[in-house]
Amino acid sequence: MQKSPVFILVFGFCIAIAARTALAQSGQPDTKNGILSDLTKEINKFDGVLEEMTKKHAVAVHEARDRAVEQLRAIAKSQAGQGEIATATETWADLLILDPEDAEAKQFFASIDRLDIVQKIVNRNGNSKSRNQQIQRIVWQGENGTIVYRRPDGAWVERAPAPEGKEPREEVYSEVSRNDYSIELFRRSGLSRFNFLICADHVMWKHKLDKNWSIISSGQWVR
Repeated sequence: MQKSPVFILVFGFCIAIAARTALAQSGQPDTKNGILSDLTKEINKFDGVLEEMTKKHAVAVHEARDRAVEQLRAIAKSQAGQGEIATATETWADLLILDPEDAEAKQFFASIDRLDIVQKIVNRNGNSKSRNQQIQRIVWQGENGTIVYRRPDGAWVERAPAPEGKEPREEVYSEVSRNDYSIELFRRSGLSRFNFLICADHVMWKHKLDKNWSIISSGQWVR
């Protein structure tokens, strides 16, 4: 029996209503805009996860390096205490590569009149920096108002936000190292020593004796 056009139209309309109801009950979007909106939400969610993982990665890498420095220090002291000067020299040199500002390592090389080794390591690190041109930025701005910028003389300045009517606090740092992802700075204040780390989307700091880094602010390079 042949169906009338009206029957076919009504039947198709009922199918469409049923499909739309099923979509609504399943919690899935039933319009193009809804689909695109959900996609944007998903992307933002995963971008947030990636950002958090990047921060944790940066902290974990630097904490691992600090642990390695302390482990090498213990080995070097043990070797020197047993009179194994040659092997202690190699171990202290390995430590200096990780931390070119380590005072105990420099003191050891001064005690054996081998500051030339320190200079070689410093020169090698300098050559590595000159080859690594990935980070050429000079101004970083944080969401909390913190600004970090490099002066023409190569020093870095951290300008912290201040209450209205007061001058911003400024601290001057020297650059210690850099890689594809971050720039590490160092500042001495009396007997205290501080490290400051600038990453693409956040900055961190820690006291030289601390094991863990603390995130100051999220932000980005603006110049």
